[in-house]
Amino acid sequence: MYPDLWWRVCVQFATGHGLVPCFLKRFNLYHKNRSACGEVGDSLHFATSCPLTISFHMTKPSDHFTKHWWKSCFSNKHSRSKIIQLVNFPTNKEVLFKLDPGIDSNFDDPKSSN
Repeated sequence: MYPDLWWRVCVQFATGHGLVPCFLKRFNLYHKNRSACGEVGDSLHFATSCPLTISFHMTKPSDHFTKHWWKSCFSNKHSRSKIIQLVNFPTNKEVLFKLDPGIDSNFDDPKSSN
């Protein structure tokens, strides 16, 4: 991927733009700011703790190291690759992030039926 293309994706991720519920709610394009797992659906949540994106998880920073965490993510090639995959994932699986509020999902149990 060319530097200008990955840079665009990283900026999109860092600013919370894209198909994350917080961004969509901000512009009244979605009815809530929470992801399907029930937590606030921002970029940091999807990158560190959302059960829907576990294969893309990075270590969650403590509150006072968040700024340094962002800087190190963008300077590390492997982290940038994960961010690019993470940004592309909801684009391909948008329905997973927009479950109906009436659906009761158990993301903790991998054996639960679909």
